[in-house]
Amino acid sequence: MSNPLDQALDDAMTSVPDCLVAGFLDIATGVLVKARSAASQPQEVFDLVAAAAAKLFHDPDLAAIESCISAGSEADDDGVSCEEIVLVSGQLLYLLTRSKANRDHVAVVIARKGDNVGLVMAKSRRTIEALDRAA
Repeated sequence: MSNPLDQALDDAMTSVPDCLVAGFLDIATGVLVKARSAASQPQEVFDLVAAAAAKLFHDPDLAAIESCISAGSEADDDGVSCEEIVLVSGQLLYLLTRSKANRDHVAVVIARKGDNVGLVMAKSRRTIEALDRAA
């Protein structure tokens, strides 16, 4: 029987349309705690995903932009009020969703870019909720 963390990642792989990677990241350490992939990937790929996500959430430029545009908004203890990061490339959609329960935990979902980005985002948001319950 799989543990709740494994189950949450397995659920993301099956419920998020065209999901290629689902992972659980600790941005305080920069470690991808656990991941699932539709195809075999070398560890270096997961290390790159973890490093890139951690850098994005800790980027001081994001905090500066937030401060300038959203006057009066409050940043988190780490200086960034970013909850979710969505990156769209030519073929892939990257969704990084920060936990509300533990600000150092992030769900990482990488899917093929398709017609229904909103559905991918909605399903991806459920992943962090499931990971929060599992962690």
